[in-house]
Amino acid sequence: MSATPKPGPIPWRSLFALLALIPALVIMGCASPDDRDETRDPASDDDTTADASTSHPVRVTGADFDHLQWLDGAWRGTGGDMDRPFFEAIDMVNDSTMHIRVYSDSALTKLESTGEIVRSGDTLLHRSGNSTWIATELDSARVHFEPEKHAMNNFTWERMSRTGWTAVLRYPQSDGSTRDVVYTLERMGGTPEGPAAQK
Repeated sequence: MSATPKPGPIPWRSLFALLALIPALVIMGCASPDDRDETRDPASDDDTTADASTSHPVRVTGADFDHLQWLDGAWRGTGGDMDRPFFEAIDMVNDSTMHIRVYSDSALTKLESTGEIVRSGDTLLHRSGNSTWIATELDSARVHFEPEKHAMNNFTWERMSRTGWTAVLRYPQSDGSTRDVVYTLERMGGTPEGPAAQK
């Protein structure tokens, strides 16, 4: 499972969201222009437009895609500039697709946005709204995405334990510096864990 320089607040409009995950989220084809005003996954959100990334994408096989199984489940997210929690449900559908749904309530009934993480050929893509990111790093506990289309920020999702992970979003600033926004996601009680998370 979305920041702009101060003074304005960091938007989390859609993400996944990992995040999202995240939102990036459920349906990995390009979103239509009408989707531009949708809420996005806080864990990956971006509200700006940029040219395609010049970063080198990591080559992702089916076995590599399995590294993301620790994201499978339901998560409560906090942090960044948000004054309330957000909630993400991430499902590994098959060996190349993860669906991400972002909710505003812990009962997971008030859907805010959807997105997908998809292995396309030998690359890994994350889409949220009309924004697309491409993975440049991936291992069993960490994935890093760089902007590819209609996005400015990069972000890293890193597993901290069986029950938690962090999303670090990095935004370029007008003075050449960068600004990091950090979200913490904790597994919601009673939710299933992906195979990798059970190890």
